[in-house]
Amino acid sequence: MSEGINSIEHEAFERSMKSQVYEGLHEHRCSCGRLLGRFSGQAEVKCPKCGKMNVIGVENCGK
Repeated sequence: MSEGINSIEHEAFERSMKSQVYEGLHEHRCSCGRLLGRFSGQAEVKCPKCGKMNVIGVENCGK
């Protein structure tokens, strides 16, 4: 019985830790719909599907 309880506690702990890891990250997609990943800062990512360069976390200053 204690093994079952320990297993449940361990699974709950893993779920809570995973949610904390992704808490500050935001999901970004290319204009073609491909998921580029989760980011918390600035990045430039080339889409593997369409080849477009995606700038993440930088405001477009009228360009």
